[in-house]
Amino acid sequence: MIGYRDVVSKIDLRELMAPGKSFRGNNPVKIMCPWHNDTTPSLAIYHDHAYCYGCYKRVSILEWIAEENGLDIASDFRSVVELANSKYVGLISLPSSPLRTPNSRIADEQDLSIKPLDISFAKYCHDHLGEKRAWFTGRGLTDQVIDSELLGYLNNAFTIPVWNSAWQLLTMRYRRDDTITQTGSKYWGIKTRNRAFLYNSKALTRDYMRINNGLVVLCEGELDCLRLWCEGINSVSFTNGVGAFRPEFVPSFSLASRILVAFDIDNAGQKEAHRIADMLGDRASIMTWDASLGKDITDLANNQGIDYVKNLISGEVNGI
Repeated sequence: MIGYRDVVSKIDLRELMAPGKSFRGNNPVKIMCPWHNDTTPSLAIYHDHAYCYGCYKRVSILEWIAEENGLDIASDFRSVVELANSKYVGLISLPSSPLRTPNSRIADEQDLSIKPLDISFAKYCHDHLGEKRAWFTGRGLTDQVIDSELLGYLNNAFTIPVWNSAWQLLTMRYRRDDTITQTGSKYWGIKTRNRAFLYNSKALTRDYMRINNGLVVLCEGELDCLRLWCEGINSVSFTNGVGAFRPEFVPSFSLASRILVAFDIDNAGQKEAHRIADMLGDRASIMTWDASLGKDITDLANNQGIDYVKNLISGEVNGI
């Protein structure tokens, strides 16, 4: 069976982006960058990607093919692979991508009605993580979680797949690479799939609720959620920022007997924490700590140690 790796392994991006230019071995071809007002050749084209030393644009083979043909690599990933195959390679028998096996059901299965994206897209981004993995590990995430969640990198942004309870890919969240730029949005999503979704909804399944005695920690962001998940702490979050928690999410917490709302220690975070705790009822309480110890769960764990966070969750220490 042929997948995207088989296709891209047959393509040399230097031949596509710089036809007629000569090259040897793994040496790049330098041309004027088409993405900014270039005055000297600053775009280096390698066999599998191109990188501009002027505007910091980075594209892989499939990203370039998608952009050239007006396709969105996220929502049209299979179409991009098929186009690359038919136009440049000619391999046969491209398979549909297998889905992960469901873990167990949650109370609210509404997201199962949304047509999933091709899981190969998440794998593709994960395969391009490379040295950028250090950014995730620097936030306290383990290699096991990075690999199991298929965290990745695409075109100057970190990628965070969002799965439904059947382990189908609902959408992709992007996180700005601050080493490239610190302007513009820090987080964004796929335009056609930019509604709010629960993140790490498997934490709300019967199995995890039973193992954790009905406890779940509701975090403000996906990365804080994963930081706790790495430590075996049952945690869940939602996409699209602090104000995106919807009333439709409440039934998904039906199996939880204790919900800790652990949002950022700032005005916006604490305001939303109270709003959401009211929505969730008596089972919910707000987890707080001295702001000088860290602005969010990840900072708190990095500054005070994960044992402090665990004790705060268990109630063995007072946050403030």
